[in-house]
Amino acid sequence: MQFHIKYLIRLAIICLLFVGCEQENEECDNYVDDVCGECSVNLWGECYDINKTTGLVLYFKQLSGPIPPSIGYLKNLTYLFLNDNHLTGEIPSSIGNLKNLTYLKLSNNNLSGQIPLEIGSLKSLENLHLENNELMGEIPASIGNLESLISLKLFNNNLSGQIPYSIGRLIHLEKIYLTNNQISGEIPSSIGQLISLKKLRLNKNNFTGNIPPEIGQLVELDDLQLDENNFKGSIPLEIGQLINLRILDIDSNSLTGRIPKSLENLSNMQDLDLNNNQFQDDIANILDTFSAMTKLEQLSIHDNKFYGKIPAEIGSFKLLNKLKLENNLLIGEIPDSICSLNIDWNDDDFFSIYNNSLCPPYPYCLENYVSAQNILDCK
Repeated sequence: MQFHIKYLIRLAIICLLFVGCEQENEECDNYVDDVCGECSVNLWGECYDINKTTGLVLYFKQLSGPIPPSIGYLKNLTYLFLNDNHLTGEIPSSIGNLKNLTYLKLSNNNLSGQIPLEIGSLKSLENLHLENNELMGEIPASIGNLESLISLKLFNNNLSGQIPYSIGRLIHLEKIYLTNNQISGEIPSSIGQLISLKKLRLNKNNFTGNIPPEIGQLVELDDLQLDENNFKGSIPLEIGQLINLRILDIDSNSLTGRIPKSLENLSNMQDLDLNNNQFQDDIANILDTFSAMTKLEQLSIHDNKFYGKIPAEIGSFKLLNKLKLENNLLIGEIPDSICSLNIDWNDDDFFSIYNNSLCPPYPYCLENYVSAQNILDCK
């Protein structure tokens, strides 16, 4: 009887060991690597256990060549940092198998091809950083499935096509950086659904159409950069609802009309760039609208059709260290109050006022830096 019990115990142990191994193999899809053996993946000469590897931090490791498709077997990965290497080729579609991934950083490599559709399977992903590569094609509509996403950085690539309407589903998104691509079309109205968004940088692309009024729904926004595109029409009144905005850069477009009075609500503004457009408005009205911007440090409105006399209130912007007014239709004398501003008048990166019709005598602080003026109508 005692022998029979011992035999059964041994048999049970053998069965448990066998079942355990079988389950482990099932968990790694019976994957056998030629170098690393069962349940391990060989990546750039190192073996990684499929079941135990929860993170890969391999930035600045001089890695080269393509990302091995076998990386998709590491299903327990929560973070993958392969940034700042020399990786080439396409992002493998197997990346979509990493369902637990929260942080994917492949930036600063030489990756090419399209962003794989399968990336939309990463529903736990919070940070997707693919910037500074050579990626091309459209942003896949499947990106709208990443409903946990907080940060999307795709700048400095060769992406084209339009922003997918599905992006409006990413209600936790706080940052969108798409700068310096070839993205075209209009900004989708669904952008207004991104109620957590704080930074929206779409500059240096080929966007067209009007700036959508739905942008005014992004009340958490503190950084809006739309410069160097092909936007037309006027600044939407709804921009004035962005009371947390610190940076507004819409220069180098084809925008027209007057500066909306609603911008007087932007009391946190620090950097305001409206230059290189076709705006028309009285400089006195503009500065009156901006008068509540007591934190304003940089004001660039050059290369427009702003007209009239510069009012004495220009001196009330006590934190201003950059003022660019050149190539407008300004007339009359420059008020002496401008000298109260803390500006390096000699540095044309921070001050320029040439190609207007401003009349002498000029204030003492900038009399040597006014440059060319049309004074034919001066008395």
